[in-house]
Amino acid sequence: MQVVKDYCTIETYLAMVSDQGKKVVNRVKELRWEITSAMNENAAFLENIFLTCIKGKIGVAENGAVWVIEEDMGNRLLPFICQHLVLVLHSKDLVVNMHEAYQKIDAVNTGYGVFIAGPSKTADIEQSLVIGAHGARSLKIFIITG
Repeated sequence: MQVVKDYCTIETYLAMVSDQGKKVVNRVKELRWEITSAMNENAAFLENIFLTCIKGKIGVAENGAVWVIEEDMGNRLLPFICQHLVLVLHSKDLVVNMHEAYQKIDAVNTGYGVFIAGPSKTADIEQSLVIGAHGARSLKIFIITG
C-alpha cells in the first residue's frame, strides 16, 4: 500500500512498467492513460496482461480488502488473469470494518462485485506454496489523499 496525494505517482508507475515492454491495462478514468475496455477481448489478449490498474470503491482498514465492481473492471477476468494488480482508492472511501463496508455496498444497482484482499496464494497438503494460481501474483494499492 502506498499513500499518494494525486494520480501522478500512479501514472509514473504505469509508465515504468509499460516502458519495460509489458502489457498494461488501465481502467481508472482519472489517470492520463489510455482506458482499455477489455469487455470483448479474446483469451489471447487477456492471457498476456502483465499489469491491470482498477479503481476500488471501498477500502476496509481492518483487513486491507478493497471492494471492486464489474463496471470498473471492464471485464470480470481482469483482476484475476493479470500477473500484477494495482488498485486505486480515495482515502474518503476507507471504512473501519466489513460491517461498514457491507452497509455501503449497493449490489442492486452495481451488480457483480468482489473484495480483493491480497495476491493469490494457496498451499497444498505437502505445504508447497503457489503464488498466482487463482489471481494476480502481486497487489499494490494506491490510496489518494488529495
